[in-house]
Amino acid sequence: MDNETIKLNIINGIYDIEPLIRPALSNFEIVYLFLLILSGISITSYYVWSFFYSRKGKAKLKIKKLNKNYSQGKITEYNAVYQAYSILQQGLKIKKITKDTPLPTKLITLKSEWVVFMNKLSYLRFSTHDSLSSEIPGLVKDCAYWLKKWP
Repeated sequence: MDNETIKLNIINGIYDIEPLIRPALSNFEIVYLFLLILSGISITSYYVWSFFYSRKGKAKLKIKKLNKNYSQGKITEYNAVYQAYSILQQGLKIKKITKDTPLPTKLITLKSEWVVFMNKLSYLRFSTHDSLSSEIPGLVKDCAYWLKKWP
């Protein structure tokens, strides 16, 4: 200790103390951090894939596009109804959708809603009068609902 001067800075009446140097990461911490980042990327990738590239995800995007095309007047009411039915068939992966279609066990409690929806869809598909324009937005909304609910 050859005459070293210790210089302490006083900030707001408190002596300034320099913190210790932070130790380097251990191998365990590096592996843990890597696995945490990898799992985050995997989970994000799964949700992106399921939203954009899965069967139901594609059907949901088609329903949104159908709604947009109908509201812009690019397709007629009858085309909108038939496209909605087709998209629902593809999204639910069922060849023929009727009110008697067996529901998954998770949706058994919604059987009455399914029957009402299918009656409405059948009525609109085979209707001959021109007052369909007010029914189409509700139909598209119902199709999106069933695509979301169906497991």
